[in-house]
Amino acid sequence: RDALQRELASQSEDLSELTGELIANQRALQRSMDALLESEHRWRALFEHSPVGIGLVDADGQISATNPAFQAMLGYTREEIRLCSLLKITPEEDQETMQARIARLVSGEVREYHLQRRYQRRDGRVVWANTSVSAIPATPGSPRLLVVVAEDITDRQRAAEALAKAQNELARVARVSTLGELAASIAHEVNQPLAAVVTNANACLRWLDAQPPDADEAEAAVHRIVRDANRASDVIARIRSFLRRGD
Repeated sequence: RDALQRELASQSEDLSELTGELIANQRALQRSMDALLESEHRWRALFEHSPVGIGLVDADGQISATNPAFQAMLGYTREEIRLCSLLKITPEEDQETMQARIARLVSGEVREYHLQRRYQRRDGRVVWANTSVSAIPATPGSPRLLVVVAEDITDRQRAAEALAKAQNELARVARVSTLGELAASIAHEVNQPLAAVVTNANACLRWLDAQPPDADEAEAAVHRIVRDANRASDVIARIRSFLRRGD
C-alpha cells in the first residue's frame, strides 16, 4: 500500500509537471501566433498604404496580388489586374527583354534587378516607372514568387523630355542667331571690296570712253579692280579658315 501511494504521488507530480509544461507551451504558442498576426498586420498595412506600386508575381509572370498604388498606376481594379500577366502590362517592343530578365530571376542567375521601364496602362497609354524586381524563394507552403516594386515617374520623365526639347529649341535659336550675325559680318566684309570693284570698273569705262581715251588712268583703275577682288577673295579664305577645325 505504501509503495502504491508513493507511485500514485509520483505520477501525480509527473502529471502536474506535464500539465505545467503544456500550459507554458500553449502560452508560448499563443505569443508566437500573436507576434505572427501582428507582423502580418504590419505587412498588410505597408502593402495596402504604400505610395509606390507593389505586386506579387508567380514564376510564369502571372500577377497574383497588387496594392492600390500599383492598380491606380495601371488603371485596373484589384480583380481585373489579377487576370493580367507581366506580359500584358508590358509594351510589345519591351516584352522580349522583360521575359529574359524574368527567366534570369527564376533560374537564380540573379537575385534582383533595378531599372527604369515602361508599363502599358489599361487605356493603352504608356507610363514610366523606377522598377525593382526580386525573387522570393519557394517554401513548403508557398511557391516561388517575384516581388515587383514600381514608382511612377511619368510626370518626371515628361518634364525631362520637355526640358530637353526646350534646350534643343534654344540651341537652334542660338545657332540661327549666330548664323545671322555671321552672315551680316560676311556681307559687310565682302560688300566693301565688291563696291570698290564696281566703282573702279565704272571709272575704267569712263577713262576708256574719253576722247582721247586715257589709257594710264584706265590701267590704274584695272589694277585697283584686281586689288579689291583679291581683298574679297581673302575675306572668303579667312572665313573658310575660321570654320575649319584647328588652332
